[in-house]
Amino acid sequence: MKILITGGRGFIGRKLQHALEKDKKNKVYLLVLNKDKDKNDENLKYVLIGDITDPNLNVSNFDIVYHLAAIANPRICEQNRNISWKTNVDGTRNIIENMKRGAKIIFMSSAHVYENGKILHKETEIPAPQSFYGLTKLVGEDIINYYSKTNGIKKTIFRLFNSYSIDQPEGFIVPDVIKKYKIQTKVEIINPNSEIDLVHIDDVVEVLVSASKKKFDGTFNICSSKPMKIIEIYKKIREYTCAKRVKEKIIGNNVKKLLGDNSKIVKAGAKFREFRLP
Repeated sequence: MKILITGGRGFIGRKLQHALEKDKKNKVYLLVLNKDKDKNDENLKYVLIGDITDPNLNVSNFDIVYHLAAIANPRICEQNRNISWKTNVDGTRNIIENMKRGAKIIFMSSAHVYENGKILHKETEIPAPQSFYGLTKLVGEDIINYYSKTNGIKKTIFRLFNSYSIDQPEGFIVPDVIKKYKIQTKVEIINPNSEIDLVHIDDVVEVLVSASKKKFDGTFNICSSKPMKIIEIYKKIREYTCAKRVKEKIIGNNVKKLLGDNSKIVKAGAKFREFRLP
């Protein structure tokens, strides 16, 4: 099977590449802007050099396209709306427009298409994004649903909540808090009673791989459905780092929740572990 991963140099993309390559029948290509940019690229068997926004990009010979490429930081999206729209929206349209009939796109959307609230969000509810990033992802979903009907493209849309692992790059809650407890003498815990849904990166990759083998048709939340308070996460990371002497300061009491219902994807065979470190 000939597979393309856009955003393949990202944290999830790299892990997905290695997982898919375990099946010797797969030829896994990464879409890259510049082959020489990444020191790990010498390990790549197959690459496609190009830009997701280039109308001349040819992806018509792939059986499956994992579309992971995006500007995924909500703050950066807000600050750079034009670039974010071009990448997240126009780039998505360009990819699916150039796919062959009968091929499959697996699109990484986001929990940010939902609004903060007390309920566990289900895929059947009407989305209400509260950030520009969430808006671009929702429009991306609409584009995929449209072209799926008009161009005969098979599709799976995954709305990812918060992924984690200790080897994630900085910018995610677990590695950021680990760093705080290792280098700071006082750690600030902001809005300790806010709740988030954390799912291990290995479970995310396993779901993505399964989508290339099983009939995952439609939209699915990728989440644990096990809400965790921020204070609980800090406690577990403090224990993991053995930071007994580090002082803590509680800041704020604004409670936010962005939580998902995973019953649909679990019914399809996905499994999610309890939060643990490492």
